[in-house]
Amino acid sequence: MVFAPLFDIILASIDDQAAGSASGVLTAMQQFGGAIGVAVIGTIFFQLLPTQQFLGATKSATLVAVGLFVVSLLVTFALPQRARAEH
Repeated sequence: MVFAPLFDIILASIDDQAAGSASGVLTAMQQFGGAIGVAVIGTIFFQLLPTQQFLGATKSATLVAVGLFVVSLLVTFALPQRARAEH
């Protein structure tokens, strides 16, 4: 629900000749962002595990993930509603 429209909006501002390269870069950044997100949430979980035990660490890591999701959801309202201007 997010990545297809987001990629469309981003690629709409790129020349047609560079669209293939830009698409590859976007996909690579998507994968990189996912890996960083897993690493950050995993680090938070394992840092909290000794003091909060499993349930507390899971709850805290989940709250951080939900908080980051809410922030990203709010940022989507700053995106344009159409990918390209209608001609």
